[in-house]
Amino acid sequence: MGEVFRARDVTTGAPVALKLLHADAARSEETERFLREARFLADLEHPAIVAYLAHGKAQDGRPYLAMEWLSGKDLGERLDRGPLRISECVTLLTRVADALAVAHGRGVVHRDIKPSNLFLRDERVDGVTVLDFGIARWAAAGMTLTGTGRFVGTPGYMAPEQARGDRELGPTVDIFALGCVLFECLTGKHLFAGRDLVGVLAKILFDDVPPVVSLRPDTPPALAELLARMLDKDPRRRPRDAASLREQLAALTLPEESDEAPAPVLAAPPTPRALTGEAMQLLSVVLAVPASGHPSETLPPATAQTWARPTRDALRFRLARLGGRAEWLADGSLIVIVSPASSAVDQVSTAARCALEVQQHWPEARIALTTGRGLLQGGVPAGEAIDRAVALLRAGAEPTVTAEPDPESAALEPGIWLDELSSRLLEPRFLITTMGGQLALTGERASVDESRPLLGRPTPCVGREQELSMLLGAIDGCIEEATPSGALVIGAPGMGKSRLRHELLRRLRARSPGLEVLFASGAPMSAGSPYALLGEALRRLCDVQVGDPPAAQEAKIRQRVGQRVPPADAERVSEFIAALCGIAVERPSASLIAARSDPKIMSEQIRRAFLDLLSAEAAARPCLLVLEDLHWGDAATVKLVDAALLELRERAFFVLAFARREVHDAFPKLWQGRVVHRVPLAGLTRKAAERLVVAVLGAEVPPSLVARIVEQAAGNALFLEELIRAVVEGKTEGQPATVLAMLQARLSCLEPEARKVLCSASVFGQTFWRGGVLAMLGQERPAADGDGADRWLESLVRSEMVEMQWSSRFPGDTEYRFRHVLVRDAAYGLLAAEDRRLGHQLAGAHLEQAGEADPMVLAEHAHLGGDLERAALYYLRAAEQSYRSNDYDGMLSRVERGIACGPRGDILGRLLGMKLDVCFLREDWHVGLEIGKEALSRLPRGSVAWNRAVGRLVVMTGHLGLAGDLEPLVNAIMSSEPEPGAEAACCMPVATAITALSHWGMRDLSRSLLARLEQLATRVPESEKLAHAQLHYSRSTFLRLLGDDPWQAYEDARRAEEVFFEVSPWRWREFAASSTALSMAELGEHAEAERKLRESLERTLRINDAFTVSSVRVWLLILLSECCAPEQLDEITDLANQLIKIGAMEATVGPAHGALARVLVARGRFPEARQEAERALAVLQRDRFYRPLVYRTLIQALLREGRAEAARQASEEGLSCLAALGGSLGYSEIPLRL
Repeated sequence: MGEVFRARDVTTGAPVALKLLHADAARSEETERFLREARFLADLEHPAIVAYLAHGKAQDGRPYLAMEWLSGKDLGERLDRGPLRISECVTLLTRVADALAVAHGRGVVHRDIKPSNLFLRDERVDGVTVLDFGIARWAAAGMTLTGTGRFVGTPGYMAPEQARGDRELGPTVDIFALGCVLFECLTGKHLFAGRDLVGVLAKILFDDVPPVVSLRPDTPPALAELLARMLDKDPRRRPRDAASLREQLAALTLPEESDEAPAPVLAAPPTPRALTGEAMQLLSVVLAVPASGHPSETLPPATAQTWARPTRDALRFRLARLGGRAEWLADGSLIVIVSPASSAVDQVSTAARCALEVQQHWPEARIALTTGRGLLQGGVPAGEAIDRAVALLRAGAEPTVTAEPDPESAALEPGIWLDELSSRLLEPRFLITTMGGQLALTGERASVDESRPLLGRPTPCVGREQELSMLLGAIDGCIEEATPSGALVIGAPGMGKSRLRHELLRRLRARSPGLEVLFASGAPMSAGSPYALLGEALRRLCDVQVGDPPAAQEAKIRQRVGQRVPPADAERVSEFIAALCGIAVERPSASLIAARSDPKIMSEQIRRAFLDLLSAEAAARPCLLVLEDLHWGDAATVKLVDAALLELRERAFFVLAFARREVHDAFPKLWQGRVVHRVPLAGLTRKAAERLVVAVLGAEVPPSLVARIVEQAAGNALFLEELIRAVVEGKTEGQPATVLAMLQARLSCLEPEARKVLCSASVFGQTFWRGGVLAMLGQERPAADGDGADRWLESLVRSEMVEMQWSSRFPGDTEYRFRHVLVRDAAYGLLAAEDRRLGHQLAGAHLEQAGEADPMVLAEHAHLGGDLERAALYYLRAAEQSYRSNDYDGMLSRVERGIACGPRGDILGRLLGMKLDVCFLREDWHVGLEIGKEALSRLPRGSVAWNRAVGRLVVMTGHLGLAGDLEPLVNAIMSSEPEPGAEAACCMPVATAITALSHWGMRDLSRSLLARLEQLATRVPESEKLAHAQLHYSRSTFLRLLGDDPWQAYEDARRAEEVFFEVSPWRWREFAASSTALSMAELGEHAEAERKLRESLERTLRINDAFTVSSVRVWLLILLSECCAPEQLDEITDLANQLIKIGAMEATVGPAHGALARVLVARGRFPEARQEAERALAVLQRDRFYRPLVYRTLIQALLREGRAEAARQASEEGLSCLAALGGSLGYSEIPLRL
């Protein structure tokens, strides 16, 4: 458009840059752009924007623009030498964001940010200056195309909305372009490179942005996440403008970097300047246009879209899950590309399913499905297929099967129209008819289970009619009666559980199309990880993908929940369903913040949210939860499903689980007492096996061969399949000793490269991903000669060893699954020991980079790969995950595995601290004491883990009566400073210690810790409501038991109850409610206190938590036994006997014997009362608070027996105990003193 000269300012003598419009650039449009740049620069003042000096017209009439002269090089020239250091990248990004913030603040969008428009003054990154506002526009003022149809901007740095020709462009296009520049600065590589414009634009629209850490591993995670947001395809998820980007950048905490240059990154290979040798391929294309549209040969991109963006994006997502790559064109048309497959039938079938999906969501569209030769150029099809699709919709020009075609009538109607080649390929699997002389697709056949072929042929499900009938009947009954129920199908490996599941779901979809199916599958690497199964099922339900940004994942959860759950509960349910799925919540509520601090609260809130969501889903339509490989499941999922089967009354909810026999070892009481049918899966009968052999090999197969195959298979469906394959391959001799040997023999006959791919895949487990296999084989990109892993993966799919999945946990990375776990085991067994070790290292690294969220999976790979230090860290994270899920057995297992890795320092201390947690929760005081002391010696003083450990040790030491060890622990708490931001997390262990010490009558230590807790609470934000509630509760307990201010005790208990009611669903709420009631009794409100305790007991009985039930029972028992009303004596006796029978804790059993003693005194049975009181004192060795109450009863019984001297001695002991407790003790003090 112009040329720049170095000139001299005649006034100042300073050099200036003089930009002149080309003499041949006479068009008014280019003149306007030139003058617009001048006006923009005149209005923009910032050190990082080239300074405006003047503009006007030269003597020859050409416009000119005078700017400051800059010495140095542009960023593009600097990047030719390689990438920048991290600190340089941050400096450049900050300075450019500052400059663009000024422009965006004035409503100006640059629209052409790229390295050549970023000039480095004196070649310094901190002097970067933004140039060339020639194509800048006011925000949302126009399209990317000029009036002549030429693109304005640089394709490799365009945002997707620019590439589509969207009319409204905002500041986010500059954010995207700056993201492309930052990616290039970090990696030294262009993000979107191609040989031509179409290829580049296709990459922008279709290709996923690779994680920057895959090319620059030292990129700080926070910077990588910000870059990912800048490069989001959806402009709404990017920073809204440069000011917002600047704020997000300023909020990052980035590690300090040395001055060393970055590690060299290999530059992308140069684009070949010769024929590529690409061959024509068979392509399938789906083209959909509005019913009133007339597709043209060129599909011009200049008209407005007819669909709202959210609707278009949702359909694109569904098509991607089916295997099609979709893109909306600017004229409102939709094109779907199905990449070539190893089977033409499979390829066209995928295209047909995509066409049917489009028709379902866009019934008024005219849709063409065509197949022909062509090339995929940058993701866009060219050649026969696209030409046929356009011609078919334009004029119905494709030949038909009728003698006298009437193409015009066909072309005018909405529907799915086929060319003849596609029709022939689809006919066996799909319903095709002739309408107006044109071939039309109307649906998919449902007569065979296409998902489980054998030797490429669909096969019948044989020998399972009895099981199918029973399961179908049970599911029908569940739907008709609206009663939750389930079935557990148990069988040995190879018995055909997966085949039965495929057939059952196929029939269910045909007879119950409204059924909502939730699906999840267990895996050995993630076995036991809390909520692994339910998390997968709910993520599928909400369409949450691993690669979605956190905000998008949360939004999808909220959207699904909002569709089903009443608005009053939607916020709570969404948050805790997100927690179940392991999804971060951007703005957590007080309830979620509180739950993060207490695993029991989190567990109950998740339980409540899951039941609310499932109840709402089942109210809308019947729900079927399918759990495959439950023997590799997790206890948290099993518990929640159990709760659903118990509590979802009048809801059509059915759980269908498949497992091996060892499921009962993992879950011994699996769904006992629930309506769950047990379905043992025996081997195939002889007749069923014969039917399958004949169905695959043909009716002419000799009976003797059929008999031999059936005999060798011995009812095992997998054996049977392998023996059939052996016959087809001509291997009819010999009888394999085991299926594993048989499979390994088959694997040994594979091509070496195919076997290498299969063995590499086996390292991941039964499920693996294309990208993971490439990483294992050191193939970052497909092999140029077509002999890479992709070829062999296709071969393995054809040979039916593995199968491609419709969706993937990692978007953009194709997911595969071994047809049977024994095939995977056979392949894994062929690996040498060193290959296994290296394979697990590579697999772990790949999964970590891909975003694997399950720490147990990463721990297992690190462990098997010999990286024990890394394994210990991930075992620790897995243990923390179990702790948050209230799964203490799983937590201990992971801790032990982590310790076995031999970690040191802080990691070992944290693992020991978690082992201490298990001992504490199981009341294993002696073992826990030794573990806790070692943990404290290794943990950083003041850390969250240190505070939790020392709080546990206070309670354990007190239980063991080690008074000499208590004071040093309390002093350690008093003198330690919590880590910054950890004050709230440190409050709970201190509060727990205060409550325990108060019950033990240790007034001075309790008072000291209470003062410390009050001091900590002043530094805790009000939003951390749980921490403040813990302060109120522990202070209420201290004042009620050992203090002298019953009114303050009541006030603190009431305030704690209010907060716990908001943030804790049951346990702490009931504790606080009981404390409030007991404080009311101290103030004389006995009737109100009794009512409140009875309500609390009723609620806890519904929850059925043993510890809480026992605690509330003993508090009610103490209250009732104080008065011993005649009409309540039997109730007191029953309550006491229940607590004694359970025998859980000293704090419940001791008071229970004491209450029985008071009942016996009231009934005049004084010797028995004395014996019960003596039993109570023998039990109450540590919970000294209750001893004066029992002494009072003992004295009364002794006096009634006439044993005055014994009574005097008991009174002295009681008064001594009272003095040790501080001389003030509520109910028992006055009667005891009298």
